[in-house]
Amino acid sequence: WRTARDSTTRVLAAWSPNAGVSWGTPTPVGAPARDRGCGGAAPAAPIVIATDTATGATWLAFYADQPEAGLYAARLARQGPPAAPWLAIAAGRPVAAAIAVQRDTLVMVLESPAQDGSVWLALWAGASHIPAMRERLTGAGVRAMAPGAAFDDGRLGVAWVEAARPGSGPIAVARIGRLGRTSP
Repeated sequence: WRTARDSTTRVLAAWSPNAGVSWGTPTPVGAPARDRGCGGAAPAAPIVIATDTATGATWLAFYADQPEAGLYAARLARQGPPAAPWLAIAAGRPVAAAIAVQRDTLVMVLESPAQDGSVWLALWAGASHIPAMRERLTGAGVRAMAPGAAFDDGRLGVAWVEAARPGSGPIAVARIGRLGRTSP
């Protein structure tokens, strides 16, 4: 990210052809970049990144306050700007998120922007960039945070930390499942 003169923060991406020895010129993520800042000296929430090493598909997830405040994801083209328009993940306040990608499928686990303490799973598949699924992972009344995601060979792993309950400390929760194609 980079702070501009007008105090908006821009998300930038750069590529390295040699494992980080040198880097290309950073290019804005999103178009037009000046209309999609984070409104401050630093991003309001962490920028997370995931790359499918088999295909080179790289995704960023980040908070932006324009065009509408919320969590967004962008798929980057190799050595250039995003390959498609931003995906609106969730409207609202900045939240922690984790992403994983395999081929044309993006998995995101995120804290709820509704501030209800829940953790959600969002899944996109194919070039349509239409959410295939959004599902609440945590039960009612649970305070969850610190989401995590992993995705390999059709197996999906999600994780989060549940806040301490009376008489105990925080609990790490992990779930593993398999994604498969279903008939229409």
